[in-house]
Amino acid sequence: MLAAGNLAAGNKVQRENRGIVLLLVLVVVAMLALGGYSFVRLMMAESKAARFHGIRVKARSAANSGVDYLVALIEDRRRRGIWSESLYDNPLRFRNIPVSASSAARNRTAFQFSVISDGVDGDHSRSGDIRFGLSDEAARLNLNSWPWVVHLLQDPETELPLTDRNPLIAFPGMTPEIADAILDWIDPDNEPRPNGAEEGYYLSMRPSYRPRNGPMQSAHELLMVRGVTPRLLYGEDANQNGVLDPNENDGARSYPDDNQDGILDRGWLALFSLQSELVDNDRVGRPKILVDSSDLKTLFDQLAGDPDLGEEVARFVLAYRVFGPIPETDEIEAERPQETTPEDASPVEEVEAFPETETNQSPQLVGGIDISKGPIHQIQTPADIIDARVAAIVDGRPTELTSPITIQAATVDLDHWLDRTATIATSELRGRINVNTAPREVLMAVPLMTGDMVEAILDSRSRRRSADPFHDGIAWILNQNVVSLDDFKRIEPYVIGNSRLYRMQVLGYSQDGIAVSRIRCIIDASGPTPVVVSKRDLTDLGHGVMLRIMQ
Repeated sequence: MLAAGNLAAGNKVQRENRGIVLLLVLVVVAMLALGGYSFVRLMMAESKAARFHGIRVKARSAANSGVDYLVALIEDRRRRGIWSESLYDNPLRFRNIPVSASSAARNRTAFQFSVISDGVDGDHSRSGDIRFGLSDEAARLNLNSWPWVVHLLQDPETELPLTDRNPLIAFPGMTPEIADAILDWIDPDNEPRPNGAEEGYYLSMRPSYRPRNGPMQSAHELLMVRGVTPRLLYGEDANQNGVLDPNENDGARSYPDDNQDGILDRGWLALFSLQSELVDNDRVGRPKILVDSSDLKTLFDQLAGDPDLGEEVARFVLAYRVFGPIPETDEIEAERPQETTPEDASPVEEVEAFPETETNQSPQLVGGIDISKGPIHQIQTPADIIDARVAAIVDGRPTELTSPITIQAATVDLDHWLDRTATIATSELRGRINVNTAPREVLMAVPLMTGDMVEAILDSRSRRRSADPFHDGIAWILNQNVVSLDDFKRIEPYVIGNSRLYRMQVLGYSQDGIAVSRIRCIIDASGPTPVVVSKRDLTDLGHGVMLRIMQ
C-alpha cells in the first residue's frame, strides 16, 4: 500500500509539473505574440514616418522648384522685355502650379507650389489679404545701408528735429531711445548718440555682449538692441503669414498677445530689410549711363546710341556739362546787388550771355560742341536736365538750347531718362526706396521728404491703381504735380520707381495638403541673371495659408 501511495503522489506531482510547463509555454507564446505585434506596429509606424518624411522632402523640393521657377520667369520677362504681365498679382502664374503632371497620372501623390506676397504692399500694408505674387524689397528700409546716408547728410549732434536726425522715429512704437540705439548698434564707433546705447551698456548686461558695430546679419538681431521686444519686431503675426488668424485677434486668450482690433500688425520685421540691389542697371539689365562722367566723348556716344534718347539729348547734356545751365529768373534777381537802380540794371537777356569762344587749345568738336576744355559743370542728379536751358556755342554759333527732357513730355520718355541714367552707382548709395510701393512709415524715412510730400504721394498712388507698381517708374510724381521739380531734385538720389529686388513666400505641398514646406526668399534681378540672395525656412511656423490657397 505504501508503494501504491507513492505512485499516486508521483503522478500528482507529474500532473502539476505538466500544468506549470503548459502555463509557462502559454506565457512565453503570449509574450512572443505581444513582441511580434509591437514589432509589427513599430515597423508600420516607421514605415508611415518614412513615407511621410519622403512626402515632406518632396514638398520641400516642390517649394525649391517654385524658387527656380521664379528665377526663370523673371529672367525670361527681362530678356524679352515683356513687362505687361504682372508679377505683383497674378494667380494664374503663382497659384497651385503643378510640379509634375506625370506623377498624378501614375496614381502617385502630386505636388504643387504657390507663391504669395510677403510684404507691406504700400496702401494695402495691413489688409491681411492673400495676394499671389511678389512683394518689393525696396518698399522696406534697409538698416544696413540707410544709416550711412543719414551720417553723410547730418551730424548726429545737430539741433535739427529728431525726425531729421533719425528717421527711424517715424516707425510705429519707436521711441527716441530705441531709434538711436538701433543706429548705435550698426555704426562703427562706440560713441553713443544722444539717446542711444553703445558697448558700455551691453557689457553691463548679464550675460554681457558687445554691439555689432557693423552691418547686421539678420533682422532678428534687433532683439539684442536695447529696448527692442518681440512684440515690436514681430507684431501680432506669430506665424509670419501676413494674414490675421483667429489667435492673432483674440486679445490675451492665446499667443500672441494682440489688441483685438481686427487689424493685423506685422511689426517692424515687415518694414525693415537688410538687402539692396547688387548692380546699378536699368530695368532691363543694362548698365546705366553715368551722365556726370568726365569722358564726354564716350558719354555723347552712349546717349546718342540709345534709340529712346538720341543725338538731341546727347548734345544738350554735353552743352550742360561744358557751358552750364542758364539760371532761372528768380535766381538772377536774387544774385543782383540790392543797390542797383532799375536804370542801371541789365536785363535778364544780357545776364544770360553766351560764353567766349577764344581758347588756347585746338577745338575738339563732338556733336558740334567743343569739349577741349573738358567738363566744367557737374550734374548732381539726372533731374537737373529736366526743363533746363543752356547758352552754348554749337558749330561755332551762339545757340540757346532747351532741354528735350521736360515735365510735360510723355511719361515714358521722362521715365526712360530717369531709369537709363545716373550720377552715382547704386553700389555707392544702397537702400533706395520705391515710391510706388513703400508705406507711409518708410517714405517718412527718406531724407528731405516732408510729411506733405508723403501724403501727396500716397493719395495719388491710391488713385492710380497700378497693376504692376514694381515698374511704374518715378516720373508720374512730376507729371501729375505731386511734388515740385525742386523737391524732386532733392529726393531723387534716395528713391527709385523701378525695383528689381523681390521678396516672396513659396509654399510647396502635396495635393492633399498633408505635407507643406514654406520658404521665404529674396531674388535680386538687377544683375546679368537673377540671384537668390536670401532663403529662410518657415515650415516650423506652420502651414500659414494652406486652406485659403486650396479653396
